[in-house]
Formats: sequence, structure tokens, C-alpha cells
Amino acid sequence: MFYWYFYLFYSSAIYHDTKVPYDVYLEWDMIWPITAKDVVAKVSGLEMLNPVDKMKLTQHNFPAIQIFIQAVVMENRQDFKGTNMCETIQNSLLQCPPTENNEEDVKRLHYVLQTLNVGMKMPTNALKYEQLFASPWASCSTLEERHAHIIPTLAAWPIDFNDPGKPIDKALLFLMYNIIMLSTDGIALSDESTVRKLQVSHFNMLYRYLKHKYKTNVDDHFKEGMQIAKLGREAHIIRAHRLPV
Repeated sequence: MFYWYFYLFYSSAIYHDTKVPYDVYLEWDMIWPITAKDVVAKVSGLEMLNPVDKMKLTQHNFPAIQIFIQAVVMENRQDFKGTNMCETIQNSLLQCPPTENNEEDVKRLHYVLQTLNVGMKMPTNALKYEQLFASPWASCSTLEERHAHIIPTLAAWPIDFNDPGKPIDKALLFLMYNIIMLSTDGIALSDESTVRKLQVSHFNMLYRYLKHKYKTNVDDHFKEGMQIAKLGREAHIIRAHRLPV
């Protein structure tokens, strides 16, 4: 997700507190498919599936993952302590010195980090929801209202409410990342039973983790988690019909 992080910072610097142009939004949104292979590689158990099933899972579920992660980052920009995004980027720069293929990207990222005076915390001028989805952006107000309801719902789910600072619970984020990727709803796979077993295994891990850490409201939080993939896909469908504004 290196390039998406880079573009997040770059756009934050250039369009501080102003509406992000439609063409910039498209470029920002199109960066995500670059990370699709990384998503598949990080899901435990998928290595045993055939290439066709892997491709189907990626194409079907990656948009929901994209919406979920974007929502979490965008809505929790001030309390996004758990991910150390700036540290991740800085470490990537150290581990990946400029080459002929990425020299311009790395130079631009250096410039953005310097411009924002980014230390080890999220900059306060991160992109806001209203900058990317300034009304009117959908074909009707009903779709805009539904989308505006879904995004904070997705963003709130992985928050650690045991911590007064309410950071993101990285374990919840990781487990949901895997659960969404293993969703078989709406697609036909040659080895569907294996994928379903993997997803059930991750749901069991999620429930045990919730019981261990949060103890109260576990069933409600678990039920809400089971709806994340569905909500992510719904938001993706709404965005697919976005007006070119």
C-alpha cells in the first residue's frame, strides 16, 4: 500500500481543506488495484487454492477491502495510532532507495513529507470525507446519504474502545481484512468448501479475540463485523455510479 499512502499525503498537502478534483479522485482510487497481489499474499491459506479461484476472490472482494480501509484511515485520521503510517512510509524509503523505476515517486514523497513536516504521527491536514465526496456527487441524495452512513459505520468498527484514546485495534483490522478477502458470497469457486472453512476459522478467531479483550457487547460487535463485507460492497456499488464532478 506504499503508493496509496504516498498519494494520501500528496493529496492532503495539495488540496488542504478544499474539494479534491474528480480526476485526482480517480487517480487516488485507481492506486488500490496495484496492491491487490499483496492482499492475496497476506491471507493465510490462500496459497493452497488454484490461480483461477484466487483471481476470482481478489476481483470480487478487493473493492470491499478498499472501501473498508479507506474509511478507517479517512475517518480516524487523528486517532490512527495503531498503524504508524508515517513510520511505515519512512521505513519503506530507507529499505527502498531510489531506482530508475521509482526515483520520481520517492523524490515526490520526500518533498511531501518535508512540506507537511511529518514526524511519527498522522498529519492534522489529512483528507476529509467532504473533500472527496462533496455534494452533489451521486445521481441522487438518497445514495449520498446512504454512503455517508456506511463510511463512518465501517470506520468505527475496529476502534479499540478499551483505550481512552480510541486508537485502531490492529488485530481487528487484520482479522476483518482476511474475512472480507475470504468471502464467497456471489461468486462460484471450484474449491468453495476450502475457502468457506478458512473464513469460518477467521470468524472463530475474531469471536475468541473479542471475548478475550472486550468481554462486553461481544455478540453485537461480532454481528456488526459480519456485515462489514456487505457494507463495503454496497458503498463500492454506489461509488461506481459517481457523477464526473
